[in-house]
Amino acid sequence: MSDRAPNARGREHPEPEEGDRPIPVWVYQLVGGLFLWGGFYLVAHTGYPLNAGDARTPLPAAASEAGEVSGATVYNSNCASCHQGNGQGVPGTFPPLADSDWVSAGDGTRAAAIVLRGLNGPIEVQGTTYEGQMPAFAGSLSDAEIAAVLSHIRQSWGNHASPVTTARVAELRESMADAEPWDGGEAVRAAFSQ
Repeated sequence: MSDRAPNARGREHPEPEEGDRPIPVWVYQLVGGLFLWGGFYLVAHTGYPLNAGDARTPLPAAASEAGEVSGATVYNSNCASCHQGNGQGVPGTFPPLADSDWVSAGDGTRAAAIVLRGLNGPIEVQGTTYEGQMPAFAGSLSDAEIAAVLSHIRQSWGNHASPVTTARVAELRESMADAEPWDGGEAVRAAFSQ
């Protein structure tokens, strides 16, 4: 038995020790060299100082090459996020524009007034009441853009109404300068009974 004990002890490894083994200096030099090379590479291939953002010159969003305003472009940029690309709106949240008397009634004056002033509060569309807010676009869209987008809406998705003229939007803008948003659909109906 005593012959086996020395062999067993010889096969065992020594107990591990915790030690302080610093990172070799060459590793620090390699990492530092990579950072310097990366910096020089960025400066050489992108130019310095780095330009933030997009340096392209933006074109007017709604203007076509012929100078005409595209109602579809204005709609996609300003309206589609709420009323959807197909004009169906979001059930219970944003009213539909497709097959809506709010859009197709009369000469478009009522719809133009809503786009110019905005709307806060309840509005009933196709038998469903929507409680929400629509921002005023008088400060962000021109008369031509509002006329173009309303004409697009009034002639899309099953709507068959006449186009809205830029002159009519300009008249409304002047008569409603600095007006607050409409307080619900009934206030708009009362002002423009068509």
